[in-house]
Amino acid sequence: MQRAMQQFWTSSLVRWHVRHVIGIWFVVRVIVVMALAFSGNAPSEPQVPLGVMVVGTSPTLVSFVFAVALATVDRRRVGAPLLFANLGYSTWWLVGTSAVVVVTAEILARMVLRVMVGGTP
Repeated sequence: MQRAMQQFWTSSLVRWHVRHVIGIWFVVRVIVVMALAFSGNAPSEPQVPLGVMVVGTSPTLVSFVFAVALATVDRRRVGAPLLFANLGYSTWWLVGTSAVVVVTAEILARMVLRVMVGGTP
């Protein structure tokens, strides 16, 4: 079992998939942060710091949904489901691993942001 998992993570195809999902997540996250930064607050509302808006529930959920959806669409665009299916991985495997990678990236980004701001991890 351990050897099978070791071969699974050392597969160049799995590493390619993880790298591309992280890249897609990063681009989606930057776009969400830019949208928040340019939307601004109404003058009558209290000013909310950008750091608080970035780690809020709505931007995180939007980033998660769009990153997983775009990763799945991108895999279909390059014909990856057929390639993965020939190796025994289903479309649900693609969606599931994309979701796991995005959740991990979100957790790491929150930890890094918290440390950069000066709080405790």
